[in-house]
Amino acid sequence: MTRAPAPAVQVFDLRGEPHQLARHEWTRFVERDPAELCGVVLHQWHAKSVGTMGHHRARYGEPLALARRGLATPYAISCGVTALGGVPVVAVCHPLERYTYSSDAGNAHYLSIGVMGLFPYVEGQRSAQRHTVVTGALRAAVARALEVAAELLDEAGCRGPLRVITHRQCANGPSDHFACPGEAVVEMAAAALRDGAAGAIMAPDPDLVLLREHGRPWPEEWRRHLQRVADSDGGPEFAECVVDAMSKRPQDDEKEPVA
Repeated sequence: MTRAPAPAVQVFDLRGEPHQLARHEWTRFVERDPAELCGVVLHQWHAKSVGTMGHHRARYGEPLALARRGLATPYAISCGVTALGGVPVVAVCHPLERYTYSSDAGNAHYLSIGVMGLFPYVEGQRSAQRHTVVTGALRAAVARALEVAAELLDEAGCRGPLRVITHRQCANGPSDHFACPGEAVVEMAAAALRDGAAGAIMAPDPDLVLLREHGRPWPEEWRRHLQRVADSDGGPEFAECVVDAMSKRPQDDEKEPVA
């Protein structure tokens, strides 16, 4: 079955807007060097549906009103779909220099991407009532967010290959976000990268763990989507990165948290 084409993604650069972060979500005393960033970290917003206020929709229109929700989160880039119109949106919310507390051990050297939605740790735990549905529009938003991230990192002078990792790999404590961002986000990102969303400069690295005592690599349920990428025609450079990643395996078999 052929998927219906998704609506065009609307991209908003809000880096010139005042952020709405709480004191514990960023620091003004440290700035990152954009040229030293080495990839992106995938997150989820942990909310099934992200809505907008009526007066904001009246003032900005729904897509921009949704994009502006990202100014109150520590993610450098947020992406999602409007609740009323089904429009995919990408918002660049923070300058690369801004040190936000989004990714734990990855704060200093990774650009964070927050996907609006609530996704289970593995798809076998999915609940139709609780979790966000993966639509063509959401896939388009995730793909465009990765493209925008690659463009920003390239403009900053970052040198590839750049890594795509997840929040669980950046954990810095024993009770961290090990289920984040969820299998659905990983699958969407892997498919987008396979289709060339970030060129050949960005590829998943499922085994990188920033703090060995706390971070965890991808579980098998997430890793299987790399097999699908490797079996497809994603280009020789990307395929080489994926095959190398598949040659490794998780370092622990602890029971994972239920999202």
